[in-house]
Amino acid sequence: MATNLHFIKEFNSTASMSNASLTDCFTDEYDVYEVYVTHMSSNSNSMYLYGRLLDSSNSVISTNNYDWAGYDMHCDTTFTEQRDDNRNFFFVTFSGGVNYKQMGGLKLTVFNPHSSSDYTFLQIPFILD
Repeated sequence: MATNLHFIKEFNSTASMSNASLTDCFTDEYDVYEVYVTHMSSNSNSMYLYGRLLDSSNSVISTNNYDWAGYDMHCDTTFTEQRDDNRNFFFVTFSGGVNYKQMGGLKLTVFNPHSSSDYTFLQIPFILD
């Protein structure tokens, strides 16, 4: 297994893109990957990220194999717990007391994306510019 950080791939999208596919970036060379999504924006105060992973045959995993949980933490009110299981996607939402129209981005940390004997986990903390 490699022990140093390596830049693997860059993906650029158009200004009005609502769907994106990032492929051919996870291999058995690493157990942990970081994916950065930058310069996000929205026409409202809410933004949603739906995602799916690919299996070893590069087919989208669209069956109900995703469990997710998170906290919607605001500076002006109490937090809200979000969670669901047996879904056909993972989900992240950003909404509430702060104007999110011009957002910074996300860092997705992906654990065990290539392992068939371990669960694949994603950790998605929100990052503002």
